[in-house]
Amino acid sequence: MSDAIDTASKIQAQLLAQWLQKAGRQLNPAFPACIETKYLAESSGERVRSMKVSTLTGCITGIVMTPLLWWLMPDIHPVILGLWLATALPVALLCHATLWTRLPLVWQEWQLAACCLAVGACFSRLMASSAFAHPSLYVGGMVLLILVDAIGGALRFRPVLVVVGGQMALFIITVPHLPNIDGLTSLALIALMTNVAAYALFGNWRLETEIRRSYALALRERTARQDLARHNVELDELAGRDALTNLANRRTYDRWLQAHWTRALHRSSAVGLVMIDVDYFKAFNDYYGHAAGDSCLQAVASCMREQSRGLTDQVARVGGEEFAVLLPGLNLEKCGDVAERLRAAVAAMELPHLGAPRLGTVTISCGVASVVASGATTAATLFAAADAALYAAKQAGRNCVRLGECRHAGEAALG
Repeated sequence: MSDAIDTASKIQAQLLAQWLQKAGRQLNPAFPACIETKYLAESSGERVRSMKVSTLTGCITGIVMTPLLWWLMPDIHPVILGLWLATALPVALLCHATLWTRLPLVWQEWQLAACCLAVGACFSRLMASSAFAHPSLYVGGMVLLILVDAIGGALRFRPVLVVVGGQMALFIITVPHLPNIDGLTSLALIALMTNVAAYALFGNWRLETEIRRSYALALRERTARQDLARHNVELDELAGRDALTNLANRRTYDRWLQAHWTRALHRSSAVGLVMIDVDYFKAFNDYYGHAAGDSCLQAVASCMREQSRGLTDQVARVGGEEFAVLLPGLNLEKCGDVAERLRAAVAAMELPHLGAPRLGTVTISCGVASVVASGATTAATLFAAADAALYAAKQAGRNCVRLGECRHAGEAALG
């Protein structure tokens, strides 16, 4: 899993580096597909908010313009009622309402683009229908539409390119039909509007490119921090693992013991501990060699890991052939049952051990202790009791389990 994450992170970093090298020289500033999906997901909220403001502002502007249109163009009152009040404004209001739904961002962008073209078409039709239409009103209105569509609507470059191109087409078609406009004036107005459209497109492209550049840099830094944090966690895990058996090492065991003890102290609950020693392990090394000894420890560790209960039992290698199992919340009797299960499982493997007197196979000895955490006891008390019980198991002939007794202030602490 970690290797897959590292590979994905490296691929993303390479794609970001390639995009940043080309940023500012691409007509369409879109990211590669995998990054574009992430970018849209993370920026959609802000984009939709901007589109809501833009459409709401457009609706208010359209309502405010209605009396002005009514006063300036008395010859087309029915057209204003049918085309502006009954078509353009309802389309804009519907577009604004749709932005409050959970439609995908791409759909919302293109429906806003369609709305902008519809409003532009209605406005152009009104101006071409009246003998009183003033060119300055039409030019000003179209300039406002193009600038709002290109910069204020937070649309990406492709939808803006379609909208601005559509508005320019409407302008070119409508200008010759305005009253008192000759051919030369039409060309001058079209040239003026072409410049406005070009600057609007450039402004949208530049703004979109810079927003994406900032996002790419932030994403690269965020990914680097995440990679560093993940690697630090992995290094910490490696530092807390025994290289031979892949169990927790003594450092991790000490941290576990202190953490469980502190938790048990707050809850006045028990903490159990099983100390384990591989019987006659020095003799095993002398008879079979150190390589076989390492294999033996790995087999014993694997057996104990399989017999443990996952997150509740925490197994660690605390010395050469010494292991410990922490059993939070268990009393002495239940800890003894766990120890016996471990002892029996190791014995059942029947690993040959001809260097062991009388036994003939690899076995373990277990010392068990459990104590209710209180102000009168410490984690050292628990460890001392389990260690003393392990010594008693060795004295009793090994391959057995012995229960220890935790004492504090001269009294036995119940396990």
